[in-house]
This record gives sequence, structure tokens and C-alpha cells, in this order.
Amino acid sequence: MAEKPSVKEMVDRPLKKVVGAATAAKPNIELHQKTREPSEYEIKDSDTFKVKFGLAQVGEDDEKRWIVTEDRVDPEIKRHWVRFRMWKFGEELHMKQIATVYDPVKKIHYLDQDSLNALKIRHLLSDWSFSEKNDSMKLFHVNGVLADESYAMFMGLYPSICRHIIYEMNSVIEGEA
Repeated sequence: MAEKPSVKEMVDRPLKKVVGAATAAKPNIELHQKTREPSEYEIKDSDTFKVKFGLAQVGEDDEKRWIVTEDRVDPEIKRHWVRFRMWKFGEELHMKQIATVYDPVKKIHYLDQDSLNALKIRHLLSDWSFSEKNDSMKLFHVNGVLADESYAMFMGLYPSICRHIIYEMNSVIEGEA
């Protein structure tokens, strides 16, 4: 019997492969071409949202760091945004299934929130303003998934910036905003 891949392997591979593997056992059903446009209540592939924030550099010369701020008046604040696409309910279920981990000591399954957030970043992050003045920070996607180099750029941001982006992203896609 094949061993279950690690969470890192699951996060790194495209979601479509995982979804395809999960549905491979179902019988082939002929699908008809869509004949209607999505209703106003259905998520379209073009549905996106922006997380907007400001960054300020604080600290002494040798200990400067970036913090997220909501100050909209100070001209020293650098304004940024990150664009995400909305996830569909099926994607949410598959990502949560991938991010579910079994604890053999407690004999329970639990949702690994960090793995789920990594999946969301990889599959839903579509663009950001960091590349506007720095071409080396341009995001690239492979089969709709953030490329490894682009994901590494996100992970290389200051932790306070990553946490803020993830918090705001979750507040929108989890329906809290």
C-alpha cells in the first residue's frame, strides 16, 4: 500500500492533481459544455479581492524593520496591496482535506492551520504591488499555482507582513469581513 505523502509534498503539488486523484475512482460521466453564465451568487474565476496595507520602517539605523500600519496620513508610509482570487467551496474542502493531520497519540484528526494557509497562498495569491517598483519580485504561476520562487518570496517577507496578509485574506475568504 502506498504511503501517504507528507504535508509539505501535498502543499507543493498542484491542487488539480490532488483533486484528480481523489475523483479517479468515480465512473466517467459525460459532461456537457456549460450553456449558461454563472449567477450572481456563484464564484467566477475572475472574482478577486485586494488586501491593502501600509508599511513603515522603524528602529535605529542598524536595527530597522518593517511593520504594518493603518496610518493613511503619513507620507512616509509605503502603501501596498495583495490580490487573491476567491476560492470555491470544492477547493475549500479539498484544501482542508489536504491540511488535515492525524495525531496518533491523541487518536484524533485536526486541521493544520499553517498548512492550510500555505495552500491558500500557493493557490489563491494572484498578484501584489511589491513588483511595481521591483521586477525581481514579480509573481509567477505554474498551472495556476504560485511558482516555488514566488512562494519563497512571500515566505521571505517580514513575519509581521505575512501574518497581516494571511489574517486579512482569511477574514475575506472565510466570510468574516
